Amino acid sequence: MIRLIPEPESENLRAKPMKYYRRLNPIQAMTFDLDDTFYANHPYIVEAEQQMFAFMQQHWPETASLGKPAWRQFRREVVRETPACRHDMIALRRAVLAKMFGAIGLTGDALADAISRSYDTFYFHRSHFKVPDEYVTVLKQLAHKVPLMAITNGNVDIARIGLDGCFERVYHASSTMRSKPFPDMFELACRDLKVPAQSILHVGDNLEKDVAGAVMAGFQAAWYAENRTMNLNREQAHLLPHIALDSLSELLQLI
Repeated sequence: MIRLIPEPESENLRAKPMKYYRRLNPIQAMTFDLDDTFYANHPYIVEAEQQMFAFMQQHWPETASLGKPAWRQFRREVVRETPACRHDMIALRRAVLAKMFGAIGLTGDALADAISRSYDTFYFHRSHFKVPDEYVTVLKQLAHKVPLMAITNGNVDIARIGLDGCFERVYHASSTMRSKPFPDMFELACRDLKVPAQSILHVGDNLEKDVAGAVMAGFQAAWYAENRTMNLNREQAHLLPHIALDSLSELLQLI
């Protein structure tokens, strides 16, 4: 059964209306983060990893003796050996799986099969939920006025979570396109949109990766977090957003 994310709180239950920190230029396009902006990501990652480890132990019982300590150690090794993997969540997870299964003696086709089946188990559960209809409605209303694109460091399946068709393009970080706050995906989105960077508003939850990354790339930035109470005094940030939203629907007031 697909899990439905609880509907976001109505505006009268959230703390305050949107707050401006910088002057906004007219907005000609918008880009969006996904994880922790439209849904709290961590619980789904935890569940997906639990399902993956259970699958591995069911089909390859020897992996039970390795467990999460070995996973963390292998992950450090992969990042040290192949630094570009830190930008590519698919390549990183598959490389760690390769080390895990290699440690129990799998090779060749058996190794490739174990990696593929285990990763598929993780990925199925990683995207096994639906974004609230309210957010989909807001995106569709925005899309009638300006082009929308998504810029994510993660690898969620857009179609399965209910956001298929909401964005003209979705950019995923990879070994050849560095993750936010690096400018790679912002610059590519700007070129594809054919809109000046200063006329694009990026919406995201992370004050370093989304807000600072966007501002350093010349974008405007809107801060919105679905996964936590928004309080700048509790956040680590060196750049303020242009605007902090109380609700994603407030974006409709900006265009």
